[in-house]
Amino acid sequence: MSRFQQFVNDIEQALSASRKGTKGSQVRKRYILMSMAKDLRAMHSLPPNLKKLKSDNVHKLVALWRSKGNQDITLLRKIGAIRQVLTSYGLEGICPSNQSLGIEYKNPKPRTVIGAIQSPKMDDFEGNSTLLLQYYFGLTANEAIKYEYFLIQSDHLIVPRAVAYNHKERRIPIARQEQAVIAQHEKQSGNIKTRKCRHNIAFDAQGGLIKEIFRYGYAQWRWPKIQTQYAHSTNNMRLRTLREELGYQRNPPLIEILTWLENSY
Repeated sequence: MSRFQQFVNDIEQALSASRKGTKGSQVRKRYILMSMAKDLRAMHSLPPNLKKLKSDNVHKLVALWRSKGNQDITLLRKIGAIRQVLTSYGLEGICPSNQSLGIEYKNPKPRTVIGAIQSPKMDDFEGNSTLLLQYYFGLTANEAIKYEYFLIQSDHLIVPRAVAYNHKERRIPIARQEQAVIAQHEKQSGNIKTRKCRHNIAFDAQGGLIKEIFRYGYAQWRWPKIQTQYAHSTNNMRLRTLREELGYQRNPPLIEILTWLENSY
């Protein structure tokens, strides 16, 4: 058996010992470790087996990946995957620390806007229809364009699975007079093609910096109301309420949006 084949066999055994994560993450880890084996072989630095891997080998890998244009965030993911698999295989401590490898990554600050997100004008339903739905109901642009398929109740609006961006039905409370007015008016505001065209024109005219800017406006006005309404609940429960209304699966993206909005005033 060749040295390379022995190394690959060791990787397969290590991957079998590392069952953490989704199927997708397992595939990514396998790809990273197989790339590691190939790159070590190309540099004539391939150990006889995985247990003989040294910190010097990892330093050479990082240097090679940098020369190929890998940024620190990519290096962190690669080294993190390698470190996790090696640890599961009983080889903890082989990978040097990120600091010793010269890898440093700081989370970028969220893109900010100057001032709070302003509501689109209510006196121009035809022109601002989709933007109003994004701002007052937290819809994505595509959901707002397909609004004719929504179900309107007296105190909430139902986003059906067939239209929802995450394919999950959600309910959005009608808690403001503006919402009630918009909900009834928008039901008769034209077909999808017309609405899509109007959305593009209105979005450009408003000078939106990012695609979902007006959807974030919903979080901006809704969050203080949730905090008041559920004052005696935990913060996680309050976040869950807003998260479900916006259709998010997890809290971190929502927390980032709320932090972004707080820093934009």
